[in-house]
Amino acid sequence: MLAPASPEANLHRVTTSEVEQPTATPSHDMKPVKTGTTDIQVAPPVTTITAPLAAPPVVQKITTITISTKEQLFPTTTTTSSKSHSTPAAIAATSTSSKPQSTPTNTDSIPTSSTTSQSDIDAYLTGHNTVRAQHGAEPLTWSDNLAEKAQQWSNGCVFQHSGGVLGAFGENLAAGTGSGYTIASGIKSWTDEASTYSFGVPSHFTQVVWKGTTQVGCAFTMCSGIFDASFGLARYIVCEYSPQGNIIGEFAANVQV
Repeated sequence: MLAPASPEANLHRVTTSEVEQPTATPSHDMKPVKTGTTDIQVAPPVTTITAPLAAPPVVQKITTITISTKEQLFPTTTTTSSKSHSTPAAIAATSTSSKPQSTPTNTDSIPTSSTTSQSDIDAYLTGHNTVRAQHGAEPLTWSDNLAEKAQQWSNGCVFQHSGGVLGAFGENLAAGTGSGYTIASGIKSWTDEASTYSFGVPSHFTQVVWKGTTQVGCAFTMCSGIFDASFGLARYIVCEYSPQGNIIGEFAANVQV
């Protein structure tokens, strides 16, 4: 019995020069078959094996903050990471920091910014206001000024908070790869936190439904440096909120679950 051939041994590319009529002298691998008065050389069957492609690993991170008082809104971040082999990469973060920072720039990234279209504005507002209605909050209105600030920050392609350099705004961040990661995907990653909400603990969800917030402006940039290059470009979504939410001591009046 012959040992099974490796996939490399069975794979063969046929060129025009290789397709020839059999010679009068049979090879050792050919078996003669009698048909009338003519011997025909029949080649043994060829098996082709295609190796499955392995999906690249995925790193996912979720960043949250803790705020102590209304006057001092400096965030403390906690990051967790996990690896997967089935889904594109995605991360999210929220902050209401008022501590000024310099604007970061990822020099390894090639940002591709997009002017916010009406369809994108509708997607941002629908994603927010649908959930706000479920939690007793009035719908947000669109702010071009906040959208410009969000675009300014997302163009830096660095996944960290503005820390108040844009103004005294609330801020949610999200990023993900793959064609299926949309504006709605980013907002959903924030609002899905409703199921794990703990009273008085700031989160993306609490900023989205904060009753005292009345305006929102968002933007995204396609960035190459947020995830490993193997994941491709990431859609980096930034939303700015005014007045800012997630203020310790004011959750009872502003978050309805």
